[in-house]
Amino acid sequence: MVSQNGSVQAVRMVVLDRGVAEPGGLAPLLRGAVPGPCTPSSFDRFEDALRAAQTGAYELAVLDLTPRSDPREVLAEIKAFRKAAADVQVIATHRNPLGSLEKDLRILGVADVVSGDEVTPGVLRRSVRLAMERKRITRELQQVSRMRKSQQLGASVLEEVRHAVLGVDVDGQIVYANAAAGRLLSKLPDQLLGGPFLGLVEVDHRSRVTRVLERSCHGYGTTALECKLRRGQVGGSWVSMDVTPWRRGAPDATGSLIVAHDISDRQTLRPSDCAVDEELQAALAAVLDSLPVGILIADAGGRPKVVNRIARDLLGMNALLPVDRWPATEIFYTADGAPAREQDLPVFHTLRDGLPRREVELQVGRPGTRPVPVLVNTSAARDEHGCVVEVCCIFTNISERKRIEEQLHQAQKVSEISGLVGGVAHDFNNMLCAIMGYADLLESLGLDNDNATRLASEIRKAGDRAAMLTRQLLTFSRREERRPRVFPLNDSVGDMENLLRRLINEDIRLLTELNDSSGNVRADPGRVGQVLLNLVVNARDAMPAGGDLHVSTRAVRIKQRELDGDPSVEPGEYVLLTVRDTGIGMDEETLQRIFEPYFTTKSRAHGTGLGLSTVYDIVKQCGGHIRVESQMGIGTEFFVYLPRVTEKATVDNPCAERTPAVSGDREIVLLVEDEPMVRALIREILELKDYVVIEAADGRQALDLCGRHGKDIRAMVTDVVMPEMSGRELAERVRASHPDIRVLFVSGYTADALLRYGVSQQEVDFLQKPFAPGELTHRLGTLMDASAPTRNGQNGTDEGTRRSA
Repeated sequence: MVSQNGSVQAVRMVVLDRGVAEPGGLAPLLRGAVPGPCTPSSFDRFEDALRAAQTGAYELAVLDLTPRSDPREVLAEIKAFRKAAADVQVIATHRNPLGSLEKDLRILGVADVVSGDEVTPGVLRRSVRLAMERKRITRELQQVSRMRKSQQLGASVLEEVRHAVLGVDVDGQIVYANAAAGRLLSKLPDQLLGGPFLGLVEVDHRSRVTRVLERSCHGYGTTALECKLRRGQVGGSWVSMDVTPWRRGAPDATGSLIVAHDISDRQTLRPSDCAVDEELQAALAAVLDSLPVGILIADAGGRPKVVNRIARDLLGMNALLPVDRWPATEIFYTADGAPAREQDLPVFHTLRDGLPRREVELQVGRPGTRPVPVLVNTSAARDEHGCVVEVCCIFTNISERKRIEEQLHQAQKVSEISGLVGGVAHDFNNMLCAIMGYADLLESLGLDNDNATRLASEIRKAGDRAAMLTRQLLTFSRREERRPRVFPLNDSVGDMENLLRRLINEDIRLLTELNDSSGNVRADPGRVGQVLLNLVVNARDAMPAGGDLHVSTRAVRIKQRELDGDPSVEPGEYVLLTVRDTGIGMDEETLQRIFEPYFTTKSRAHGTGLGLSTVYDIVKQCGGHIRVESQMGIGTEFFVYLPRVTEKATVDNPCAERTPAVSGDREIVLLVEDEPMVRALIREILELKDYVVIEAADGRQALDLCGRHGKDIRAMVTDVVMPEMSGRELAERVRASHPDIRVLFVSGYTADALLRYGVSQQEVDFLQKPFAPGELTHRLGTLMDASAPTRNGQNGTDEGTRRSA
C-alpha cells in the first residue's frame, strides 16, 4: 500500500489458509495479490486466526471459508470474527460461489467476497486494494469525527468556563485565550493571541512570574501565585493564578496552562495605562490566516467584519475588497444549493437569541461561482449589558468528506444492482430457453409455408440478440465467466448496429465503416460489445444538439518507434476500433481523469463514473490498449486497439445445428426441471428424437422414479438450482444406487455461479441455458456414447458409430 507521502507501507495481514486453491492454498496467490511489502501470518485453524486478530497487530484478514458448506456456519464464523476484531478489514474466500450469501456477508461488514473461479492473484489484488482503501476512508472519516468533537468541546469550554484560561508556549507567547480571559484583560480573546504573556504582567512581578513559567515548562507540576496583570487602558487587576505544565499532545511539556481569577476586591489597585500594541494586530491576523478553518466575524447586522484567508478563499473574496460589502445572505446557500434566506442562516439565529449553533450544513460561495459544502458553528460576543454585538462563524470545508461518502454510496449501489441483475438474468434465461427452443423446433419441421419458416427464423434471431444482452448484463454484474474466442470484430460491430441506432437520439447520424480486411480478435464478444456500447452512450451524451457519430474498424500495425516509451503497449498487429463524435469535447484536465472510477462530468442522475473505467479494464484484459483525443467544441475520438490474431473464427455454439443426427432408440431419459415451461420444451425435444421421457418437478419426485425405473433409465437431465434439493445432491444420491446412469446438468446460471452448488464445468457435463434443440440432443447422445462400455460390458463401438453417423 502507498502512504500519503508516497512511501510503500507493509500490509499487516492475518491469513486463514485452508487450501482454497490447492496445491499451496492462499499463500502463493497472495504473494502476487499484494502490491508491495506484506507481512502475513498464516493459520490453518479459525480459532488461531481469531486470537491473532484480537491482538490488534493486523489491519487486514483474508479468510478461507471453503470447508463450510452450510450458510449458517459461514455467517457464524464471520460474525465471531467481526465481533472480536471490528477494526480489521475482512476478505472472505470460498471454493464455490456464494450467491445470495455474498450479500449477507457484506451486511456483516466484510470488505469483499472472492469465490469460485475468481480466487486468482488478479482478483485478490483488486480486493486487497479495495479493502485497504476502505480502511483508509474509514480512518479519515473517524479523524473528521474526532476533529468535529474536538471543535465542539473547545467551543463548549469557550462558552462555559468562567475563569480566565490562557495557554503560553515555551517562548512565553500566548497561543490560547478564552472569553473570560478577554473580559479579565478588557480585550477580545483574539487580541491576546501571539503576544508575550509577560507583557501583561506588571514590571515588578515579572521576575517571579518568569521563574514560575520556567519551572512549569520543565514539568515541575502546578504552582499557585498572585500577581498583578495590566487591564487595557483602565489600570490593572490582581489575580490568583494556577500555572500547570501544558504538553499539547507531546510527551514533554511544551508550554504552560494558566487559570486565573480576579481578586482585585482583596487588593489595592494602582492606576496604570497600557498602550495598544500595533504589532499584536499583525500577529493576530497571521494567526487567523494560519488556521485550517474559515473564520468570519459578523456585526450586529450580519455583515462580515473579519474574514481570514481560508474564509476569503472559500467565499471568493478579493483581499483588497472591503468585507462589509458582502452581506451574509449573498454568501451562503442551503445544503441543496438554493439561495439562503435570513431565517436559514445560523448567524442570524445567534444574533437574535445569542445561542450557539453547532454543525449546520450549508454551502458558501460568491454569486456566479460553484458553492462549497461547509459545516458552520456560531457563537455570540456580548457587550457589558449582555446584548449580542458580534457573531463568530467557524466553517469547515467538507468537500473531501462528501466525495468519500459519494464513492461509498456508488460502490454500495453497484453491488446492489449487481445482485439484482444476476437474478433477473437467470429468470430471463429460462424464458429464452423456451422461446428459442420452440422456434428451433418450428424451423426444423420444414413447414410448407415459407412465411412460417421465415417467422420462426426471425424469432430465433431475436432470441439470440436477447441472449447476447443477458450475457452483457451478467458481465456487468461480474457473475459471468469470461468466454474468449476468435471472431471477426466486424461481426460484433455489425450485430450491434441496430441496438446502437435505438440508443442514440434521432438528431444523431450513425455512420459505420467496417474494413473487410480488419481481421479477427481473441476476446469475449459480450465484453467487446460492452466497450462499444459504453463509448456510443458517452458520444450520445456529448451531442445534446445532435451531430455525427462515426464507428469504424481497420487493421493497423504498431512499430517499436511509434510507442514513445510506453511500456504498456506491445508492437505488433492490431484491429483498431474507432468511435468519433462531433460533440462538445473535453479539456485537458478532464482527459487526464476520464478512466478513473467514479469520475464523471455528468449529474448524479445521469452518470455513475463507471462506464469508461469499465471500458479501460475490458480492453486491458484483452491485451489491448485505448487512447483518446479531444478538443473543446470540436469533438472526441476514442481509439481501441485489440490484438489481431491469425486463427480462424470459432462459432459460439458448435453443437447447435438444427438437425441432430440420430434417433433415441427408445432409450429412457429422466428429466428433472422445476420450471414447467422449460420442462415441457425439453420433453418435446427429446420425444421428437424418439427418447422415452419420464419427468419430475423436483429432486424427491426424481428419487421416487429412480426407485421404480432405475434399472431402465439410461441418462438423467437435471436443472442445478432447484428448491429443497440441488441437482448436484440429486445426482450423487442417484449414482449411489444406480452408477450407470449418466447425468447432464442444465441451468440458467453461469458456470462460475454454479460452483456454489458443487457443479464445476470442468468436472461434469453442463449445458448453459438458453440452448438449441440440436445442442441438447447432441450433448445427450455423446454422453450416453461415453457410457456404453460400462453399461454393455463391451467397447461400445457399434452404438457409438451409429450415434455419430
